[in-house]
Amino acid sequence: MKLPDKDTATIWYSLIVFAAITSVCLLEFASVPIFRSIWVTIPAFLIAGHFALRRMDRAMDESIRRTNTPIQISIVSGLGELRQFADRWEVQLAPPPPSSHFQSRPITIDSPWDGPTEKQLELVRQLPPKYEEIEWQIREKLRQYFDEMGSPEEYDTVDFGRMTAHVLLPGDETELEIQYSSIEEHSDMGYSVCLSDWKVMDVYGGD
Repeated sequence: MKLPDKDTATIWYSLIVFAAITSVCLLEFASVPIFRSIWVTIPAFLIAGHFALRRMDRAMDESIRRTNTPIQISIVSGLGELRQFADRWEVQLAPPPPSSHFQSRPITIDSPWDGPTEKQLELVRQLPPKYEEIEWQIREKLRQYFDEMGSPEEYDTVDFGRMTAHVLLPGDETELEIQYSSIEEHSDMGYSVCLSDWKVMDVYGGD
């Protein structure tokens, strides 16, 4: 994964500026002629920057690979594939439930190293049919949220076809979060609906 062009340009710009400042310091304090100091420092900083960026790219690629590569995969009877990652657990329901909402999106679970609890797995089992029952309540709560925020027109920007589910740690007031994105052409906003005992407890938005 390469750094975005804007970030790369900023790094190169910073290196050149730093090299220019170093050249001025060499002129002022070491009496090195300005052109000689420029021809020494700027190429040196550019070469160092090139190798530093390559090292950063490799480190980022390795970090992303570890984050997205399962440590282990197991099958939970009657549920589907359970995958353990470095920072989370995921369940890929199989066979896909009738609802299109959960056909291809894994359900994320916050869990200790030893895996999800039976209660968490039971939440995942119940999610597809329960979601069908309470989706109208979720939409109504989202509409109320936008009304209270003074932007009721924003409700129409929620992409209900792009949703994810997140099971929280046992003992939290919220058991489950349903997360929606805005339509792509509108913004990068996302909205989370917090559930407990299959009732909407809270709604919040953020980038």
